[in-house]
Amino acid sequence: MTLEEIRSIEFHDQSLDAFEFDFLNKKIKFVLSLYNEISNDYDGFSILFEGVSDLKFDDFVVSDLRDLTIAELNLESVESSHFCQALFLEDLSGDAFNLRFSFDKIKGVYLGGSVPAAHST
Repeated sequence: MTLEEIRSIEFHDQSLDAFEFDFLNKKIKFVLSLYNEISNDYDGFSILFEGVSDLKFDDFVVSDLRDLTIAELNLESVESSHFCQALFLEDLSGDAFNLRFSFDKIKGVYLGGSVPAAHST
């Protein structure tokens, strides 16, 4: 999936299944459960950011990792530079934190379940 296709997905309040950092290879991966209105079920979806730099967390406080959601995911481009700002929310406590970083490449992949027609590749 292209950056534009990934931007078109509604990421508000999506469950976060995995959050992986690969510092050696400069990669960050989010694995989410996206609600599919066609099947009335959740589809696995991963977003892989490559060439990550300028990583910044704000107020990182999480008491239960099982309840994290992505409240917002903003992907911006300025000339040849790409930026991500993600707001994570812990459902039970209401704690939130921001993650900001720059990246060179992005890849979105459906992992299972039904692929919504609007986002099929």
